Amino acid sequence: MLSVLASRRIPAESLIPPLLALALFHVVATFGWVYFDDPAYYAGNPLLGEAPLLTRLAAAWTVAPESNWMPCTWTIVILLNQLFDGSAQAVHVVSAMLHSLNAWLVYCTIHKLGAKSLVAVVCACIWALHPLRVESVAWASSLKDVLSGTFAIGTLLVLANDRRDWKNDWLAFFFFLASLLSKQVMIAFPAALLLWDYQKTGHSFRALVLARLKWWAAALGATLIVWNVNRHGISLHEIDGVDTLGERIFRGFAAFGHQFQQFIIPKDLLPEYLIEAATLPKAVLGGLGLSAALVALVALRNKRGGTACWCFVAAVGLFFPFAGWVHSPMEFTADRLSYLPHCLAIAAIGLKIQNFRFTHWALAPFAIAAAMISSRELPSWKNGETLNQAMLAVRPGHPTALENRGVARAGRGDLRGAIDDFLAVTQTHPQRMSAWTNAARALAAKGEFTQSALLLDNAIRLHPVRTELKDLRQAIGRAAAAQSLIKTSD
Repeated sequence: MLSVLASRRIPAESLIPPLLALALFHVVATFGWVYFDDPAYYAGNPLLGEAPLLTRLAAAWTVAPESNWMPCTWTIVILLNQLFDGSAQAVHVVSAMLHSLNAWLVYCTIHKLGAKSLVAVVCACIWALHPLRVESVAWASSLKDVLSGTFAIGTLLVLANDRRDWKNDWLAFFFFLASLLSKQVMIAFPAALLLWDYQKTGHSFRALVLARLKWWAAALGATLIVWNVNRHGISLHEIDGVDTLGERIFRGFAAFGHQFQQFIIPKDLLPEYLIEAATLPKAVLGGLGLSAALVALVALRNKRGGTACWCFVAAVGLFFPFAGWVHSPMEFTADRLSYLPHCLAIAAIGLKIQNFRFTHWALAPFAIAAAMISSRELPSWKNGETLNQAMLAVRPGHPTALENRGVARAGRGDLRGAIDDFLAVTQTHPQRMSAWTNAARALAAKGEFTQSALLLDNAIRLHPVRTELKDLRQAIGRAAAAQSLIKTSD
């Protein structure tokens, strides 16, 4: 990457993808918050409280709002909140700028892998303008995806550019760590890197694993450690509630481990819930997609791309994402997993057919189609109301849309309508913990503590390690006892 940045001249055509990305996504600067995750990530985030700035920056490494341990992302969120007083527009502008930078990095990576410059331009444009980018760029809570993607693509660029000493990988390793600290979707990358190294050097797998031992230690060792720590539970919602440095570190690791706790997936879960709530499958699927894309890339570079490899490249790279995204926001189940694998799949296409004389003109219609679909989908993410309307217009019973509408109704004081929405979700998705919890909170707000406790018990049965649920249960129990005492005294 350094040699790319230090080059005397940046090719003018390399600026086309980032400029087009900005032209398409600049509209997100006018967007606000949506109901899904944004309130917990921003308005209700304890890291954005009244504590001194340095205290909160330090806490970003040991405190995990919503059980997400991603210190790099939380650091950016804290600084943006400090500088722009909690502005949603500031978060959206940063996401759009980072995505524009990523479009340029994708061009550089594809070009360094061997594609011709114009082919790399068109491939980078397809990736940058693709409908799969809409959610990551337009949703404030997906800042983690874009930031993690910046470091992940930087990792690939350094590796693709390193032709002198493949073992001198500290810069690439730094970007890899930063990607992990922004979002853990890169946990499977050392396995993919093993294939990359084998194709490049021909050394034995044992020698290659030892040469990249620090990569395995970072991705696998930390995951196993925090997995064990996580069994002790999570209670990470108040900075002031964590007393000692050791306890801070312990709880931070526990929250990181929460990302990988759900190995058992109930069979009755529908795809949208599986992707929205099961964090371990998201990480595993993301890692498998990354590995499969890198396998396809290596196979096609070596002219060994069989039918199966081509089917994967075509599906992930071009056709399947279009088919999956044309219905409604948050309907397609691989959007947040696709940031890096999709880049590699498109790179493989560019490398395979670059000898065709008119390759860039053959691929250009895909870039145009991507931009048209994305521009149509972007307005749906303007705020919570428009997102819900777009989702419910396509699927009236969409669980995320119903739950978000319930949150909006509760905010307006319509607790009865909110409870109806939450309970409707529990009927169609009984494994959805957040719906049970939200319904319990709304009933507690109405003073119906007995029914609230029963619903919250269902949430606790689904996630027994979530100590914040147990804390809420105790609070409801105390409120119920106080209510009973008042009635008795009357």
